[in-house]
Amino acid sequence: MMQQPQHSPLPKPPSSCDVEEAGCFPFPVSRLSPVCQGVKMSCGLTNLGNTCYMSSVLQCLAALPPLKYALQHGLDLHGFTPPCPLKAKNAVCTCCLMQNQMVQQLVTPCSQSIRPSGILQFLHLFSKTLSKTRQEDAHEFLLAVLDAVERDTKKGIIIRGGRKSHRTL
Repeated sequence: MMQQPQHSPLPKPPSSCDVEEAGCFPFPVSRLSPVCQGVKMSCGLTNLGNTCYMSSVLQCLAALPPLKYALQHGLDLHGFTPPCPLKAKNAVCTCCLMQNQMVQQLVTPCSQSIRPSGILQFLHLFSKTLSKTRQEDAHEFLLAVLDAVERDTKKGIIIRGGRKSHRTL
């Protein structure tokens, strides 16, 4: 008879609501407060048919305080001074697509929703396996987004004369 592995019991949640005191973050939450002040919620996204997985990832990314701060202060996500090297070569840049989508989410009033049609139109650039016509997995889409953004950022670095081994994310 095979024995089941013994798991230690889950720790009890802290009685205090102070997450900084509870040690849930690797850095003091108070360091985030200047970033989070004055940052509004992003608007909702319209489901374009089997796009719930995409909307959930886009909403989560647009809610990340450091990313929101960068977008609301006009910082370029891939770090290039305009124009984007891929756009200058008439190519579609997934990093620019994501940046445009998230900026649109942040500037649209919360009472409205927007269509993530730009991302859906170029879904094939994020992953060859994702389909516009079927429900997909949010985790797979997130990984595809991160891979595509890194790939296109590296392409831009190479176009600008950088090394292939340059790390981006």
